[in-house]
Amino acid sequence: MKNTILISILIIFSAFAGYAQESFFNTLKEAGGKSPLSIGGKIDTGGRYMINPDALASINVNNSSDLETLLNTIPLYPYAQTVLNFKYSGDKIKADINLSNNINESLNSITGKIDEAYIHFFSSPIDILAGYTKVVWGKGDGMHVIDRLNANDYRDFINQDYLDRRVSELMLKLGVTAGETGYFEFAYEPVFTPDLYPEAGIWLSAQAAGLQNLVSSAVEKLVTDTYTSAYDNTYNSTYQAVLSATGDSGQAQYAATQAAGLAASAAAQQKQDEEHLVLPDTDTLLYSQFAGRYTFSAAGVDLGFSDYFGFLRNPVIDTSSLESKGTVTISYDRVNTFGLEASTVFLGFNTWMEAAYNLTPDYNNNEPMVHNNSIQYLAGFDRDLPIHNLYMNIQIIGSYILGSDKIENGDIEYKSDAIYTNNTLAWFVSDTFFNELLKLEFDGAYNFEHQDYILMPKADFAFTDDLHLIVLYTFFNGNADTDFGQYKNNDFAEIKFVYTF
Repeated sequence: MKNTILISILIIFSAFAGYAQESFFNTLKEAGGKSPLSIGGKIDTGGRYMINPDALASINVNNSSDLETLLNTIPLYPYAQTVLNFKYSGDKIKADINLSNNINESLNSITGKIDEAYIHFFSSPIDILAGYTKVVWGKGDGMHVIDRLNANDYRDFINQDYLDRRVSELMLKLGVTAGETGYFEFAYEPVFTPDLYPEAGIWLSAQAAGLQNLVSSAVEKLVTDTYTSAYDNTYNSTYQAVLSATGDSGQAQYAATQAAGLAASAAAQQKQDEEHLVLPDTDTLLYSQFAGRYTFSAAGVDLGFSDYFGFLRNPVIDTSSLESKGTVTISYDRVNTFGLEASTVFLGFNTWMEAAYNLTPDYNNNEPMVHNNSIQYLAGFDRDLPIHNLYMNIQIIGSYILGSDKIENGDIEYKSDAIYTNNTLAWFVSDTFFNELLKLEFDGAYNFEHQDYILMPKADFAFTDDLHLIVLYTFFNGNADTDFGQYKNNDFAEIKFVYTF
């Protein structure tokens, strides 16, 4: 379905491009000889050196053998990414097609995709955006709580820019200018994309790994029980049938054994091959989503209100049929997210905030297989400091699950520590040297409830405006059941070249 839609978008893209101008040559003339078509892109290539601190701590380098052991504990994961952007810019039409290709995991995994393909039509006071695209709502810087229109890709989320983590959605968006500062937006998404999570590898979350172990254990038990049951039933029925026909108990027992073994193996294999995850079909109109937003400025403050009527992108995982059928049912809760956003300059600081109320069908907070209502919030500021070229950006993002006093063991949101708030401080500090040829950055995040954190120092050297050498290190710490602490054995150093054109 998505391929058909994509082809349709490309056809419409071509039609609108032709409609936008009377002719290509007229456009060239009006633009002073500059073509409305442009091609740009990026090449990002490098490697990650995975450093397991526990493994390194057990090694003392005293000879060449110890050095070889040390080097073997630091595997290299090279990668390359190419991005091509085709852009058309006319008086009333803008259009983009972004293509990306990734080669990673020791060069044995190659993936390619159309990252975005959309058209944007302007005719004051309205504009129309249509296609596979990424739309950002909210005032936060690289993090949001009201931005619900696109899913997130968590399969390799470390050191990814916000837009790079977002997944393009098929969308139709209408914008209407209202007055000097007002702007209405109305968005419709016919199908739904859940958040994407790794299914294996070092970035597999602790929760996903635990679920996989539960499924494996349950299926293994069901396969064993199925084999035993099939063997017993076939042995008894075949033995009695042959015995009645021939009166030869030896022949009956041999035939029964052979038939029982074949039947039991077939039944067990069928149970093993069954689909153990029951997933909804989110590519149907049943999963349509609607959203609206109004932004304006008043008294030096930029304000916005929004409403998203769609689905929570993190799944409901129902394991109630795991022991009896070996299946886990995945579903997604309907949600109505009411959003508020604001930004202003206060005492020389650029400040911003977002707040969201997530209204789910669990109005009374008493349905164990439905997410409770919740509140999310974000606040931050940034400023250039009067010390060298120092820049500082600090944000706090948090959430609170309502009705947590009613959450009990068996509820999908149950936590053994009974902590149902989550507050994380994130920061970005940078300075530049040698006429901005060298940029040093220190990023990080710290969770107050669980005391886990991530630290990311980075050095960015600009050979030219388009060619950069980047060296960075990423360090995780915390308990194994925390957001950052679960990856504490995934520390890595990374070296990469980035060329844009």
